[in-house]
Amino acid sequence: MPPYFGGIPPKTPASRDEIAAFQRHLPPKRWHGLDPPLVRCGVIGQGAGLVVAAWTAASLTEEKNAGVQMFRSFGVAATMRVVQTLPGALTTPGSLLVGDVLEELGALDAPFGPVRNEKDLQGFWDAVASLGAEVFVTDENSGRRLLTAATPAGATGNLKKWIWVSGSPRFRPPPLPRWASMVECHVWFTAPEAESFFAFLCPQGRVHLRLPERVRLAQEGRAQATCSGLIVNCKETAGFDVLVQWPVRGITACACGKKGALELTQPQENVWTYD
Repeated sequence: MPPYFGGIPPKTPASRDEIAAFQRHLPPKRWHGLDPPLVRCGVIGQGAGLVVAAWTAASLTEEKNAGVQMFRSFGVAATMRVVQTLPGALTTPGSLLVGDVLEELGALDAPFGPVRNEKDLQGFWDAVASLGAEVFVTDENSGRRLLTAATPAGATGNLKKWIWVSGSPRFRPPPLPRWASMVECHVWFTAPEAESFFAFLCPQGRVHLRLPERVRLAQEGRAQATCSGLIVNCKETAGFDVLVQWPVRGITACACGKKGALELTQPQENVWTYD
């Protein structure tokens, strides 16, 4: 469920940058005295494009339930030990939201934080070995560092699943090296201005919207020949529709049998090599 942004931008559907521009002129009182009250605040993006997001108890529960549904579809279950590298504090979606999801699932949440340097790498592998981690949840940057670093012997013996988080529908998980050859990879795509758990990658390698019935193409021009992204119906919660500027040309059927498969413009695959 989309969060509260402090009001309705003058131009809708609004992109993340347009929401950020609108928020720069909001008075602080916009965040007080609401009914129902806001119970959590977060930030999306950074710099001039930073957006403040806030949730009521009900909307936060919906976000958590969406994550539970997605993680269950990936095979994450109660008692599993999960090490995650998502940022903490106010970052949305980050380790706080994933922690809510894992708590609901009954899994053990080990929020390590981003892996940025050699010291982080050593600490990460020490934690993985000590916990006997069965699941990784990583952003692209931390995951890349883990795959290109030397892996301590025995540290990943219990690893079963690797969940990648990306804001780009063009991202594809890399082929894993020999030490992780038996690990299942899954991808969770986020568009947090519309929904934190927005889409996922199916076994056919197609990006699927989690709730395709809420989404339509953002057509440009009279001929409607080009598309500037996806319009997500968020009027019941955010108060307006949100524009997610993903490179798409259509929403199609998929051989996996699930609805809401995106037809991307110029699909991109990551190229990875290992020594």
